[in-house]
Amino acid sequence: MGTEGDSVVATHVVLSDESIPRQGPIRDTIHTVAFSAGLVLLRHESDSQCSEWQWVHDAKLMNADSRREVEGKGKLLQIDLPHAIIFVREQVTFSCQGADKSGGVVWGAAEELACWCARELRAYRSFAPMESAIELGAGVGLLSCALAKLGFRRVVATDGQLALADLAHTNASLNAVEDRVRTAQLEWGDKAHVEETLRAVGNAGRCSDLIVASDCLYGHGAKDWLASQYDSLEETLRALISRGGCSLVAFCWQVRNLKEELFLPRLADLGHVRIVWRSSGRPCDEVPPSPSDEQLYNAWCVHAFGTWAIAVLELG
Repeated sequence: MGTEGDSVVATHVVLSDESIPRQGPIRDTIHTVAFSAGLVLLRHESDSQCSEWQWVHDAKLMNADSRREVEGKGKLLQIDLPHAIIFVREQVTFSCQGADKSGGVVWGAAEELACWCARELRAYRSFAPMESAIELGAGVGLLSCALAKLGFRRVVATDGQLALADLAHTNASLNAVEDRVRTAQLEWGDKAHVEETLRAVGNAGRCSDLIVASDCLYGHGAKDWLASQYDSLEETLRALISRGGCSLVAFCWQVRNLKEELFLPRLADLGHVRIVWRSSGRPCDEVPPSPSDEQLYNAWCVHAFGTWAIAVLELG
């Protein structure tokens, strides 16, 4: 493990499939701990069908300079954004039982999307007024608080776990935006939760002007679980958008395994989908190679994994 100042520069951990169950709570916990530490996952399958999982961490990409711990380890963070200072209380809980608890920490993608919104939303708002927003997979609610600080009158921070929705409410109060930020439990694919979210928007059943989501498809586990996640997220987005009123959906993610790049085309019939920003100077029109071409794909992974990207779906 090497260090550069206070940051870990490059740490590699390689585990064989024999040491990581293919599915189940132990595997989920390993992934939760890895993701919360900023680790990204590379997979290599040899001809013998044995595979290795390699976690690679580059803290130079983790926005460490924008964060400051102000009250004990893992309790309260100060996040310096271009337009505001946000205080966020984390809730770090790992357990081999129950749901994934990784949403209780600050993720870099939320910071990146908050910064992008501060820079770019003014141009979008000049064409279509934006006063309300829904955040999917809000976790600690950093992005929702940032949008409230940008002047959004109503932001609904949603998460599939009720405990995290409550945490987002706590952080909204911490930043004195509780009058603008409401919280709601929204499990993707749950029609009743969709209705509750729309009621929280308070726009006579119509959707919010903006929907944001950061690192919502980092998922791990079996392929059928990932396919289910794709389907439920798409169902939820279509249900919200179908109510009218939404003019823009913005996604941000840390590049790990092409999940977002594979998901976004599914929404192309709703409007114009495009990547508007990639970190590290990578071109927006970059087309990642197919995983079936192992040599090109692995070469791309070495350079692209750990970077961030932002895409938008423009409606109407």
